[in-house]
Amino acid sequence: MTYAGRASKYGYKYRTEYENQVAEFGEVRTQYSLLDPTTYYEWLAAAALSGMVGTVAYDLVKFVAQQIYKQITAKNTVLTESDKSILDLISDNDELIKFSNYIRQYYKGNAKIPKKALNAILKEELVHSLLDNHKGEFNETIKQINIDEDKPLDVKKEFSHLLLQASKSAGRKRKEKPKLEELKKSLKKLKKEIKKTRKEKKKRKK
Repeated sequence: MTYAGRASKYGYKYRTEYENQVAEFGEVRTQYSLLDPTTYYEWLAAAALSGMVGTVAYDLVKFVAQQIYKQITAKNTVLTESDKSILDLISDNDELIKFSNYIRQYYKGNAKIPKKALNAILKEELVHSLLDNHKGEFNETIKQINIDEDKPLDVKKEFSHLLLQASKSAGRKRKEKPKLEELKKSLKKLKKEIKKTRKEKKKRKK
């Protein structure tokens, strides 16, 4: 998953879900395992991240949102739940601003998240890290538990070790951020696209 994908997943989607639960119930009652964000969410997150190096963050997100809207509504097929979800987001100006802010906070690491919601997000990162980066070790441990009946494993010790490794992997992933130069390059590309789109609009009006 790209950094933009992780930012939209953990920095916005999980955060929104768990903050809503804490606000309503005072705790996280349901742990989700949300699907990976669609390419559309990643586009929006990439726009929010690129805009951080200038003063046009929300303008970029809004521009990308408009392109996504055109692409989805131009389909001749029934909209998927994923399509409906992204349309709900980009059709709500306040939510789009919130999305942009959450992505930037995820990048800067300065998000003020309720402790219970934050713990739930960290658990999700841990589970995904375990399945994505340590699946082989996990399967091997399960296999050994089932096979070596004469030499039983210390299950608690084995899984504690696995969780520790997964936690370290998740921590490293969290620190893997696009460098400033990468964001500047993305910003230039998006600005060019905006100019190109505006020129095409003017031509059509003539």
